[in-house]
Amino acid sequence: MVSSEAQDIITKKDGTAIKAKVIEVGVSEIRYLDVDKHVDVIYASPKSDVYSIAYENGQKEVFRANDDISESLIDGQMTYNSWRGDVSINGVCIDASRYLSPEDYRRYKSGRLFETTGSIMIGVGAGFALGWLVGSAVGGGLDEDGTVYGICAGLVLLGLPLDLVGSSMIKKSIRSFNSANGFAERNIEVNLGVQNYGSGLALKF
Repeated sequence: MVSSEAQDIITKKDGTAIKAKVIEVGVSEIRYLDVDKHVDVIYASPKSDVYSIAYENGQKEVFRANDDISESLIDGQMTYNSWRGDVSINGVCIDASRYLSPEDYRRYKSGRLFETTGSIMIGVGAGFALGWLVGSAVGGGLDEDGTVYGICAGLVLLGLPLDLVGSSMIKKSIRSFNSANGFAERNIEVNLGVQNYGSGLALKF
């Protein structure tokens, strides 16, 4: 008799979830033991009826439109590391395009573009200002009218909202994935543009 502690989850395309112990994933069918039935009877389900299999070891296999093609995916909560610019599940870096829905992935890519552009502008503005300050101190020259520092400050002020909006878009895509997979989380959402009270930057908790 199969142990109820060791189980995989077979999710069919109609939404039915079966607690099972998968025996074999064949070309056209999936053979398994049904944990809930407490009998050692091997059942078979057409592969075309199955959406995914979540294995007890954390791996997830998703079956695409072509029944002969499957893709092994890691099951778990998705996180984003803004310093490295990568997405991971259970500490393993992943390709976001394989996990996010088309809509979420488009938002994610736009967010990465905004965040990267904003980070570059902030880095260039702050770095150039610091370099100019050190160079002026060493060379004895001064930016008397503040033109250079004004340009640098402008880059930083333009880059900061881009960076925040991009980060918010990325986190919204990841939050959507986690919510759809049973991992609820609450993050700050940043919106730049026309608000109910006028134009500006809004934070949503």
